[in-house]
Amino acid sequence: MKSLRQRALDVLENKEEINIDSIDIKEVIEELHVNQIELELQNQELRDQETVLLQAEEEELMLLFMNAPIGYLVLDNEYYIHRYNKHAFEIFNFLESRRNIYFFSFFKNMNQMNSFISWVKSNNSTFFDISIKSIKGEIKWIRVTHEITKLNNKSMYLLSVVDITKEKEKKEKLHLYDTALDKLPVSIIITDKDGHITYVNKELISSSGYSKEELIGERPSVFKSGFTSPKEYSEIWNSISNGDTWTGILKNLSKSKKISWMAVAISPIFDEKKNIINYIAVETNIDEKIKMEEKLKKQEDIMLVQARHAAMGEMISIIAHQWRQPLSVISTAATGIKMQKEFYAISEEDEIKSLDMINESAQYLSETIEDFKNFFKNNKILAQTNGNKIIEKIKKLNSETLRSNNINFNISTSDTSDILTYENELLQVLINIINNAKDALLAATELIANPFITIKIYNQDTSLVLEIEDNAGGIAEEIMDRIFEPYFTTKGPASGTGLGLYITKTIIDKHLKGLIEVKNTDLGALFIVTIPNLEN
Repeated sequence: MKSLRQRALDVLENKEEINIDSIDIKEVIEELHVNQIELELQNQELRDQETVLLQAEEEELMLLFMNAPIGYLVLDNEYYIHRYNKHAFEIFNFLESRRNIYFFSFFKNMNQMNSFISWVKSNNSTFFDISIKSIKGEIKWIRVTHEITKLNNKSMYLLSVVDITKEKEKKEKLHLYDTALDKLPVSIIITDKDGHITYVNKELISSSGYSKEELIGERPSVFKSGFTSPKEYSEIWNSISNGDTWTGILKNLSKSKKISWMAVAISPIFDEKKNIINYIAVETNIDEKIKMEEKLKKQEDIMLVQARHAAMGEMISIIAHQWRQPLSVISTAATGIKMQKEFYAISEEDEIKSLDMINESAQYLSETIEDFKNFFKNNKILAQTNGNKIIEKIKKLNSETLRSNNINFNISTSDTSDILTYENELLQVLINIINNAKDALLAATELIANPFITIKIYNQDTSLVLEIEDNAGGIAEEIMDRIFEPYFTTKGPASGTGLGLYITKTIIDKHLKGLIEVKNTDLGALFIVTIPNLEN
């Protein structure tokens, strides 16, 4: 049997003889109708499948749209929001029931709106950063890009929106810190964990003479002057790499070979896991301070000499008192021997006894000279001493002059342990304070029936504490804060230089590394001197 196609061709070839009512034509037409219907059904099925696929793709695209890691907004030409995804919902805090929200309602002013519209109309492909106010009132920074798209045959704006608030805040903080560091009048150096420079501020650039480009990537050793030993640098590195802060004094060398004194503090910077990621060094130029200290040191040396000369005057007066009695004994014994020799009235026993008296007195004078000679030695020698040794020497130096002025000298001491200190310096401190107390008692002699100076010595932890108290009525409150100033005196120019207590405090603070305090008691002034053990 011929196929439908063949039969149709046969009919076409013999069309002049076609009989429309013939059975062949009817069969062909009927079969064509069936095929047409089948084709329509097939096309419909294909269209349905395509619709299903399109719907699936649309749902998939919508899912991608809704769950995209950045925010998306669809705006019409009037800038009303028609659609938004979850991330945009979180950024703007939309109410779920709201649609067609005016996009510019999140802007803070008209200038922002006009800037945004100009950017959109310019078709600029770059991003646009702007701060908005969310529905909850939160101020956020967003970064926007846009594309023109079609939705339901209408032109729409598709905006991608990213919350850059944290990034913006971080940049602002970094800019603030960078600006602040550049404004500081100190040098700042930041290195990575391996010690390579990653940041320097303007003060460092200005003081060193190097450019920023010359320093980035270098090590701080570029500033080495040769005055600090490799061992010291090794100790610095060990300290900071162990997480500690190092502080000290260094000499830096500039690009022009100028040397500067720097007070330096170096600290590690840690990440959240307490790992060291950077080091920061803060350096302060102390050239002027060093010069001033040198100048003050010279002035102090001059004042120390002046004070020592004044102390010599006091000592000469003390020596006169100390020597009066033994000289009298020597004179009397010698005169007695001579007279008795002239009259042949002296026995050998009496002569030996008188000669022994002369020898003892001479020995006493010799010891006194040795004590004063040691006191006036310029060289400072660290020595082991204790409260009892100090008291014995003070007795020799001061007891006679106090006795001659009818001032009771009371001493209270316990067995004190040895400390390492500058003994002569400590003696000078005590003599200055005792002489001040003596002068105060003599000035008020008519008001005080039983003048006294009391010294109490004891150990406190590893330190030696000396309390010197008198009953001269105390120090006027209005001058209490000034008594340690140089050249301050209440005795008048004829009686004092005003250096005694200033030198006393200087010696205690700078040489003995101790502390001096003064306060009034019910009877008079009380000085408390604390001297540490320099072995510690």
